[in-house]
This record gives sequence, structure tokens and C-alpha cells, in this order.
Amino acid sequence: MAARRSKGTGTGARVVMAGLSVVVSLGIAELAANLLHRGAWPYLNLFQADARYGVRLRAGATTRLRSRTGRVTEIATNALGFRGPEWPRPLPSRGPVAGRVLLLGDSQVLGFGVEEADTFAALLPAAVGRPLEVLNAGVPSWGPAESVLALAELGPRYRPSHVVFVANAANDWFEALAPNTRRTTERDGWAGRFVPGEAPRVEFPGRALVMNRSHVALAVRELIEHTRHGVLPPAEPALRLLADLPQLRRSDDGHRSRLTASLLAARDLCRELGCTVVAVALPLDLQVDAREWKKYRAAPVDLAATTVLLDDFLTDAREAGLPALDLLPPLRAASPGAFLDDDYHLSSRGHLVVATALATTLGRLLGEPSTLAKVIP
Repeated sequence: MAARRSKGTGTGARVVMAGLSVVVSLGIAELAANLLHRGAWPYLNLFQADARYGVRLRAGATTRLRSRTGRVTEIATNALGFRGPEWPRPLPSRGPVAGRVLLLGDSQVLGFGVEEADTFAALLPAAVGRPLEVLNAGVPSWGPAESVLALAELGPRYRPSHVVFVANAANDWFEALAPNTRRTTERDGWAGRFVPGEAPRVEFPGRALVMNRSHVALAVRELIEHTRHGVLPPAEPALRLLADLPQLRRSDDGHRSRLTASLLAARDLCRELGCTVVAVALPLDLQVDAREWKKYRAAPVDLAATTVLLDDFLTDAREAGLPALDLLPPLRAASPGAFLDDDYHLSSRGHLVVATALATTLGRLLGEPSTLAKVIP
């Protein structure tokens, strides 16, 4: 009997030692990955599920992002879950506040890949050259429908005088007909593809910490996702724009652009609120400059035909009586260098170009500086 107990005890000790060895190995691997990546992540990990928007960003949170070439930037959200400084207190009983500008859009408006001080949201007041409050409501994965939802939610509370509706050629034409609740879901703080009928996740103690803050866990998750769905070529959005162009130009509501219904919904909300919508068409990097193909290691493809999507959107906006800004010419004039060297998002230089171009449009709408100075302290 004593011999049997000794053997069992030895087996148990070996199991414990093996378990400890695995834990220590994983800890060392995690520490090494964290040092290698400087505590930064390849994707934004601040998402939370939202019944209306699909996802939104956690309030009062901070993370560090790492680009494909190792550039590190910080993303910090305010008490509302938007990037940038805290917003003013809501003013539900007042009319529009002159010089208060609300920006609507996705990761380009957020300023993915650049520091907050380099975003066009932060640069806009200096570019306009007069008192201005800019409220940045850009959230990655949001499309035209979510911009309208955000205006309906935020407009009555924060009373902007002007609303900038940014249409992003990288994805908004694909997202215009489907709400984000059917496109994007939250998985442990990451944005994931929405899959109808997906099995609920398995909960375990410490899951939020492990799945959201572990580089090793992220690597495993990526491996599983790549095995299931494959890896899309980096230039896939541009190739899809060209391949699906006839379909993307179809609009069953009588408008030229499939984005126009959302734009007009924003206009109608602003009519009630007393604000003005400015329509902005933001092109894809590959529409701006053929030299951008180099960073994708792909042979150049002529995308000139796809700019008609921007033209349709802007024409509809102007016919609806809205100020409209085409960012293709100024970004083209500032290229190369208007976009990140490893991504399709705007670079710091690109954000400055957008701020300057938008300031010209807003400057014609905002009125005399002396009038604004009386409204905004």
C-alpha cells in the first residue's frame, strides 16, 4: 500500500510540475512578446458590444497600436467613448452652438495610425483660424447608417452648428445597405466579423484579461481566424471597388449614390436641430496615387473608373443643397505621403491636408470670427 501511495504521489507531482512548466513558459512567451511589440497591438482592442451600433468604444480607456512596420501610436477615449478631449456638457434646451462641429465617420475620422494631436479633428481649429469646438465621433467599423444614429443621439444633446458627414471609399459603399449590427460584433474587446447563429463564447475566470491583453492569446486567435476564413490581400478593398463597381453604383431609391439616403437623413435631422451638414468624400489611397500600390506589394491596377462613386455622392449632396467637399484633388496634390506607408489610413500629412481643405469649406459657412468669439469662450 505504501508503495502504491508513493507512486501516486510521484505521478501527481509530475503533473503539477508539468503544469507549472507550461504556465512559466507561457509567462515568458507573453513577456517576450510584450517587450518585442512595446506593449502595442496590431488592432484596436477597446470595443464593446452595443445593441444599436453593433460596437462602440469603451469610455475612459487607453491602448497602444502597432502598425505593420512597427510604428506605435496611442488611442485614448473620453467619458463618451470617443477619441480626443472631454466634450462640453450637454445643452438640451438651447439652439445650435456656433462654431461647434460634429465629425461623423469611421477609423479615418478617428485618426487610426496617427497620434490624436495629428488628426484633422485636432488640427481643424487652427486651420480655420477662428474659435471652433470639434467633437470627433468617428468610430472604426461604423458606416453611413451609424453616422445617422450618432447624429440622432448626439445632436440634440450637444447642439453642433455644423455636422461633417465623411464618406470613406475604403468601405462605406460596401456598408451602406447593412447596419453594423449585421456586420461587426465584439469579441473580448476586439472587433470581429458578425456571424449569425454563432455559439456563445465559453466564459472562464480571467477571460477578459487573457483574451484582451495577451499577445499569445491574440496570436492563437489570429491563427484560428486565418484557418477558418483565410487571409484577404491587403489591397482587397480597392480590387473589390473595381470588381463590384456596377453593383456599388446601383441605388434603388432614385439617387445616384447608395450613400445618399443616409446623407439626406442626416440633413433632415439637422433641419430639426438647426445645424448644417457638410458632405465629404474621402478617397481610397489607391484612388489617389498609383505609387501607393508598392506598400501592398501588388501590381498597379487602374482605379480611375471607381472615382465615379465619389462623384455620384457629391453630386447628390450638391443637388440636395448641401456643401460638399471632394478630397481627391488636395490629397492627390499632396501625394506621395498623404497616407501611411503600411496602411490605407491617412498619414499626419494627409490629416493636415484634410483639415486645410475642410477649413476652407467651413470658413465660408461659419460667419464672422467676432460672432463666434461671443459664443465660445
